[in-house]
Amino acid sequence: MASLHTPGPWIFFSMPGGNWGIRHQSEHRSGGMHADVNCLNRHTVEAIDAARANAQLIAAAPDMLAAIIEAEWWMAQDPTRYPGTLIKLRNAIAKAEGGS
Repeated sequence: MASLHTPGPWIFFSMPGGNWGIRHQSEHRSGGMHADVNCLNRHTVEAIDAARANAQLIAAAPDMLAAIIEAEWWMAQDPTRYPGTLIKLRNAIAKAEGGS
């Protein structure tokens, strides 16, 4: 199945109120597509830090998916060596690509 997501690299940027945005590196802030990570409790440093960490994780998703796909290919060359890990990799790829 071909991925329908916007390919990376994605970056994250700060927005007002402790919120964060995620967009493709080449898109300007005022145009293109982006996602928001909202900090629901702006009164605690922990909540603001968690929102930033979540935005960083989401921004890294295209790079992580590419690495997981490559690792799955290499591990599939000897599927009996680490069968549990191979299943986890395949499940992660399916989840990222909209499967189950």
